[in-house]
Amino acid sequence: MDLAELGSLLLKGGCADEVKDAVWREMVTRARTGRPEWVIGCVGLALPGLRNVVARASHKCAPGLAEDIVSEAVAEFVAQLQQIDLGRPHVVARLLLWARKGALRARGRETRHVMRREALDVLDEVAASGEGAIGQEPVPRRFGSGRSRRGRRS
Repeated sequence: MDLAELGSLLLKGGCADEVKDAVWREMVTRARTGRPEWVIGCVGLALPGLRNVVARASHKCAPGLAEDIVSEAVAEFVAQLQQIDLGRPHVVARLLLWARKGALRARGRETRHVMRREALDVLDEVAASGEGAIGQEPVPRRFGSGRSRRGRRS
């Protein structure tokens, strides 16, 4: 049976979880032999789930970020082929959870990078305007009276 046909059978609603796990245990065992065609076969068989993971993680993200999300998701999926516990149920679901972690890690890394860039831009603007520079009057507080809350009773 070729992998496309196998994938179709696994995606049908009537396929029992035990059957799916047996197929995935065999696929992962073969992928662990080091033969790249089995690793590629695992990725191909999991492609519908990987697409879903990537689509969710890349929703409303920067255009160039989607490629990083795909890379991280697939890399994590492939790395976990060597480590996943085949004695536990729901093998493919757990592999896809690891792929999701990789995808979200890529998205988070970019989000932190963008936020850092924006913060540096604000600091550059403040420095260029001279506000808060040494020797100048402090920038007035915008909120509150400036008094400390320490010592007040509620």
